[in-house]
Amino acid sequence: MKKFTALAASLILLFTGCSSAEMPQQPTASDMQAETSAAGLNDMTVYDLDGNEVDLGEQISGSKVTMLNIWATFCGPCINEMPDLAELEQQYKDRGFEIVGLTGDVVDNSSGGFKQNIIADAHSIIEETGVKYPVLIATNELMESVGLTVFPTTFFVNSKGELIAEPVYGSMSKQEWEEMITKVLAEAE
Repeated sequence: MKKFTALAASLILLFTGCSSAEMPQQPTASDMQAETSAAGLNDMTVYDLDGNEVDLGEQISGSKVTMLNIWATFCGPCINEMPDLAELEQQYKDRGFEIVGLTGDVVDNSSGGFKQNIIADAHSIIEETGVKYPVLIATNELMESVGLTVFPTTFFVNSKGELIAEPVYGSMSKQEWEEMITKVLAEAE
């Protein structure tokens, strides 16, 4: 039975998300709220794809609900859902909804700098998928503070950076995202 469960979990991850490690139990929104409050998500500095510092709190504060979608350039499920996310962001923007993409494979762990070839890949992916929402570089600090284990991982936060829904591990269909977005927007109103 354990082999079947492990095989089923691996197949689900293959089709919905990317991970380089065995998938541990994922934290809940209440676990995440405690971690992100302690880490100060609104106080985190991230970078744009040109290497300029960006205050994540300022990025989040302008919308009622922000979807933080942490993805990687090597992750097929991440890239496959990006055109749908781009459409949904435009569709719900007038209701106070925004998406911020955070690419999680740009930081070079050995030097602390950025991998320029991955930034070039990210630019190509953004152009090919029609993404107009901001795409930033997730720092190791940010990924550690949210306990990132799978790409994509998505969080919904309010204008204060507080989690308002359970994290989503893996990709979803456009219809599933739309249901989630309408739910979190309704709860935020």
